[in-house]
Amino acid sequence: MFEIFIMVGMMMGFILSNLYLLQHWYREAWQGAGMLGWLRSNSIGQRSSPTISREELEKQYIKVMQNNVNIFENLDTVQSFEGGEGLRKGDLKVEVENKIQNLLEGGRSMADVKQQTGIELVKVPVVIGENTIQQMFVTDLALNFCAIRVRDVEATIQDITATVINDKVIIQGLVYKQIFFVDENNVVRYQTENIPFSFFIDIPGAEPGMDVKVHPIIEHIKTDLLDGGCVLHQKIVVEFFVIVTDMQQIFVEVGEGPLVKLEKVVGENSVQTLVPSELKLPVPATKIIEISAQVQDIICEVIEDKVIVQGIVHKQIFFIGEDNIERHIGEDVSFSTFVDVPGAEAGQNYQVEPTIEFIKRELSEDGIILVQEVVLDIFVRVTENVQLNLVTGEDILLKVPEVINENVRQILLENTVQLPVPAIEIKEINATVIDVQSTIINDKVIIHGVVHKQIFFIDEDNIERHLAVDIPFSTFVEVPGAKPGMKADISPVIEFIKPELVAPSDILNQRIVIEIFVRVTQSTQISIPEVVVGPYGPGA
Repeated sequence: MFEIFIMVGMMMGFILSNLYLLQHWYREAWQGAGMLGWLRSNSIGQRSSPTISREELEKQYIKVMQNNVNIFENLDTVQSFEGGEGLRKGDLKVEVENKIQNLLEGGRSMADVKQQTGIELVKVPVVIGENTIQQMFVTDLALNFCAIRVRDVEATIQDITATVINDKVIIQGLVYKQIFFVDENNVVRYQTENIPFSFFIDIPGAEPGMDVKVHPIIEHIKTDLLDGGCVLHQKIVVEFFVIVTDMQQIFVEVGEGPLVKLEKVVGENSVQTLVPSELKLPVPATKIIEISAQVQDIICEVIEDKVIVQGIVHKQIFFIGEDNIERHIGEDVSFSTFVDVPGAEAGQNYQVEPTIEFIKRELSEDGIILVQEVVLDIFVRVTENVQLNLVTGEDILLKVPEVINENVRQILLENTVQLPVPAIEIKEINATVIDVQSTIINDKVIIHGVVHKQIFFIDEDNIERHLAVDIPFSTFVEVPGAKPGMKADISPVIEFIKPELVAPSDILNQRIVIEIFVRVTQSTQISIPEVVVGPYGPGA
């Protein structure tokens, strides 16, 4: 009887333990399915989905992966929160990991994860036209010493200027040459020569005001000594590649394609403002001939949902005095206004296009006071830098920076500062990174910069004092695929500052943690399809 009792107890314990494990497995499975539902509901393919920080995403990822064994190995199926259909454990694991990977990679700005599919309004340079031309420059240079042979001729193209006119680009510049030759006494001599040039190249569709880039390449240099070695005859062949672009606002399709850096349009708006003024003329006037005005010295600040615009209306006034002599006087009138741009945030980019629409003038009866009212129309566009994967096509040719790769590195700077007087407390340390310079080598970006610190401290007399300190630093960031000639975007952020006073209280030790984000891009041309948007937006 006792043996039967023992066997029954063992069986009951086995059943209860299995029930506990089964309950635990299903609870973890529901948590995993909940995570999957959260990932689906926050899919970056949905235009209205909110962004999520990388830190929060990693927390959710760890939460799921900690239960990896229970969710993915001990369950055959779990119930999805979306459709109620069963998912096999392998499908669940793949879908979760794919969602995580898609959110952590691909088209995103410096800080936030951005959507990967859909239609976006961007400001981008559209290629209007391009062309290539070869020019040969022939010169005869009288050498300072007669030569028996030419050792080397180094040539560079300098001071290039390009002017866009209708269907053409006028190019001017200078061929700068450094000539090394051996004279009759076997001494190597050095002489320079400048060759100015000017020509034009046909670019159909080009118009004044468009952007132009000129890329010269020196293809060949041929030299001959003439007149007993006293004259150097040279022929230099230079190839000029010219591309004309126009900054346009277009809709693009986001999806599978090259990852490029663009300016996404956040919003735009215009406002009209009146700038009144009264000017006392130096002599009485009988007639106002002309008032010409232009807006200059524009300063803007982007705040939440608004852009503050300040500037100066510079006017040139021409009038006839009582002696029938035409005179001139200048006037500067400052103005300040704001433009509503819903969605605008501090730190975003802006473009301002002011237009003087009307100038009203009224001369007093004595001809001394000139009352004026200038009507300004101020157009503002706000954009933000984003990375997007563009769907390619054959309708519109763009010239954009393609993202080669990016990486982040944290560095720790430690330094000791001698305070001018002993301190009892460090009140505050403000630090910024300035004078950032970068050099791209194979698979790396070398970065130099200065940490500018403003130290506020309390001395032994309870007086607040200030000390400015500059700390140079140098580091490198691994960026696979980077090569010389590419462009690096550097975004340093000071994450942490720890000050520590050391006896006799005039020595300040500091530790600064800097996070450096590096993005390497290369200018490239890609073709995209034309996106037609209905009157009610994408998809209408």
